[in-house]
Amino acid sequence: MSGSINNRKCIVGPSHIVRWQHLFKNVLTQLPCFDSYAIGGLPIWDDELLSFLKDSGHKYDEIYVLVGDFRFGNGFFNKQLKRYLGISKDNINNTNDSILLDKSLLALDQISELPNVKLVFWDLYLREFINKKSEKYTNNGEYNHPLWNYDFIQNRYSDNTITLSELDKLNLEYLYIDSSLHPSIFGYNFLFNIFTGQSVIDSFVASLKMKYDIDKKLHCPTPTVITGNSTFFRTVNLYIAKGIISGSLNFQLSRADDALFTKRKDDRRIIVFSESKNEPEQTKIKVYVEKSNWKEKMHYELSNIKHLVPSELASEITNDIPCFLFVYAVLQHSLKTDSLDDFDIYTYKESLNRTFIRNCLCLS
Repeated sequence: MSGSINNRKCIVGPSHIVRWQHLFKNVLTQLPCFDSYAIGGLPIWDDELLSFLKDSGHKYDEIYVLVGDFRFGNGFFNKQLKRYLGISKDNINNTNDSILLDKSLLALDQISELPNVKLVFWDLYLREFINKKSEKYTNNGEYNHPLWNYDFIQNRYSDNTITLSELDKLNLEYLYIDSSLHPSIFGYNFLFNIFTGQSVIDSFVASLKMKYDIDKKLHCPTPTVITGNSTFFRTVNLYIAKGIISGSLNFQLSRADDALFTKRKDDRRIIVFSESKNEPEQTKIKVYVEKSNWKEKMHYELSNIKHLVPSELASEITNDIPCFLFVYAVLQHSLKTDSLDDFDIYTYKESLNRTFIRNCLCLS
């Protein structure tokens, strides 16, 4: 697949694009690979970034810049480093924020003059989406942030900006996974379509179709309750809450205490995902499962599985949180089989690649 797209393209951005690099290098290996420039916490006014963009015009036909949080680089106010990345909580105040906005606009004015650059204000738009949902900075139905508003930015750089405002009033929860707005697998599908020249609406629909495909694969043939004491269980819970995984796939989640110690007999199946620190802890939860009042009981000790899977296929880059591939693989396998003995992460990696490709408009 790598030869099917013009590779005179570069993707630029903060940790969102660092994760893009990780995803396409390790998981989505059957998809075309674009050049990229990515540093976590990268402010849009970073001198090295500006130099890279100005020097790259002759090399690339298209450069897509995913603009990060306007507070990135606020360590600048401490004047202690040569390069300022990320956000220092101690430096967050209205005065500093206003200065950073001015610095960002000055840089964006320069970038917008480059003929081959497109801007994607992902963080600004999704932060505004979150604020609007909670009616923050909203008066009489009108949203107005004291400093940064998407409409103002989009209008100022209308010739260079991917118009995410076409998604206004749509539910975008499933496109990102955390408070830092890192894209979900569907967010990356949306961005891939954007970066290959598809419209905003077509890219959004493609990500929805991919979500539908994933939900079909995760549909459970047997009524099942899932519980556990693992980061895996908590991640599945988060994915369902955000709509990354649908909550109507013939399984439901329950707190471990409620599920394992219920006195009422249940004719359904229970699957318990644990991550024990040691053998006594593993034995303890195994006993709890065996004594529980469920017709069918399955217990998966994920610590026995994770060490067999390369870390880049099991976890996100930071915090040892399960990545989508691992969640997709373990969940699909455990819901449709009665053992993880024959679990093969590479089978599900192949499946995820095919599903992603099928929902890339330039490839399907």
